[in-house]
Amino acid sequence: MDIVRLLVEIYAVDIAENDSSGECALFHVARGYHWWHVHQALPYLLDMGADISMRNEKGQTPLHMALQGGRRVPSPYNWDAAKMLVQRGADVNAVDNKGQSCLSYARHDADMIKFLIEHGAVVVVDSIFAAIDSRNAEVLRALLSGDLDPNTRRDKLPLETDDGSQNKTIEPHEEYPLYHAASKLWPHYSPSEKSYQDATKAMEIVQVLLDHGADPFAKFLKVVIPVERKSDFSAAINSSAQVPEGYVECTLLHEVLLNGYIADTFLEFPGLDVHHRDAKGRTLLHMVCESTRGPDHILGSHAKAANLLEEHVHSFQRLLSLGADLTAQDNFGHNVLHYMLVGEKEIEPIVRAKFFAYTLQNAPKLLNQGNCHGETPLHYAMIRAVERHEVGEAQMLLDAGADPMIISKRGDTMLHKLGKGIAVAGLRTFFKALAECGIDINARNNRGETALFSFYDHSKTLEDSWILEEVHRPTGQHVKPLLEKLGGDFFVRDNKGRGLLHAAARGDVERFQELLEMGLDPMMEDDAQQTAIDVAAACGNRDILELFEKKK
Repeated sequence: MDIVRLLVEIYAVDIAENDSSGECALFHVARGYHWWHVHQALPYLLDMGADISMRNEKGQTPLHMALQGGRRVPSPYNWDAAKMLVQRGADVNAVDNKGQSCLSYARHDADMIKFLIEHGAVVVVDSIFAAIDSRNAEVLRALLSGDLDPNTRRDKLPLETDDGSQNKTIEPHEEYPLYHAASKLWPHYSPSEKSYQDATKAMEIVQVLLDHGADPFAKFLKVVIPVERKSDFSAAINSSAQVPEGYVECTLLHEVLLNGYIADTFLEFPGLDVHHRDAKGRTLLHMVCESTRGPDHILGSHAKAANLLEEHVHSFQRLLSLGADLTAQDNFGHNVLHYMLVGEKEIEPIVRAKFFAYTLQNAPKLLNQGNCHGETPLHYAMIRAVERHEVGEAQMLLDAGADPMIISKRGDTMLHKLGKGIAVAGLRTFFKALAECGIDINARNNRGETALFSFYDHSKTLEDSWILEEVHRPTGQHVKPLLEKLGGDFFVRDNKGRGLLHAAARGDVERFQELLEMGLDPMMEDDAQQTAIDVAAACGNRDILELFEKKK
């Protein structure tokens, strides 16, 4: 300290001189690395006229520095520095260039939060998000003890975090504190002591927000992918307000369930409205079935002592116990069975069978119930079979009495849905069994297409398909003989005059070539005077075009 006095009083060193970061000596002592920095140098510099409101290139004041403390280096005296700066007149409501307040910087210490509020700090939403990020329920309670509405949303970007929890499809100004808190409750496949602790803290944060009036059914906008924008059912989406192009209205808890976040705190919250529907008419039960985690999440499984649970209650069962309607349909006519058969969820067959059995025992009418397109759960099971190269769910539904003869309003039979995947041996066998049950392989849908179009109008076989088990490995070499045996018409044309070669021109050259060998004409024009070669050229399918270049 004597050296500091010598430099200032004898050698007239400018105490306001900045370093390369735009910080003078006051910033460095405010961090509180050493006792003498705070209790000797800090008051001395202030007495000598150091500007307590000075800012560095990031817009931070010395008070920000003190509250930030030693994020990288231990800083045992930073709280003392912060209190001294406040008592000497520092602006407790100063914000940095990112809009982060002093309360946000103090998010790790409830006592400091209270101290700042007592000295005039105004609670703003950025400090709420900061407390959530720090998983500090005590700080959050202190912040919410004032008049700030827990449903307030931010209008500026939060401090960058490295936990990867920021949801990129939800813009910062649309995100509610409650959703931000819930998004930190992602289940760990290999839980550790830290993950157990983090989950417990995050659930307490959610509970604090709910206790202070956070709305689990608050609505917000989410960016959607282009495919979703072209929905055929926009009239069935009942948004609460005008939704801009490229967005969809979401309901907070529905989105939490959809994303597979641990929602135990919500499902145990007194008075939860289990019948609440989002803009698409989906109930909470629909959402746990559609969830990436599926309906089999066990309440309490996030806890370290999960193996000691006396009873395993799934989220599906919990909602039913609260009065959820098992037979509810959304605005598009989907029921819970439809929702169990969509998405990337991983559920053990025995567990899925359990949910199917319960649903069909208590609501048997759902088995053959169609959505607005007339597609039953079995249609969805066929689509899932193609995506996952296995027919387990479809077989479960058939065993339960699902009607394979039902045709959708688009005219699609079960063979139309399954046809895309019959390059896979297991699906091919299932396709054969369905055809032998009486489904017409040459039945046309509303576009005039038969099930053969589904197979030939398909993308190229994946080059890395060799890594799959043989039964799941796509190969078209056994398909043509099967389709011939089943009486498939290879010279069929759809409502626009397109033949199978037109369909195959977008896919594998092998499938295209086998059709040529059967005598199909590549120069046959459709109603738009386009040949299969024209289609291949428009798609840039060089493999098929080279067949004709070689002939020249």
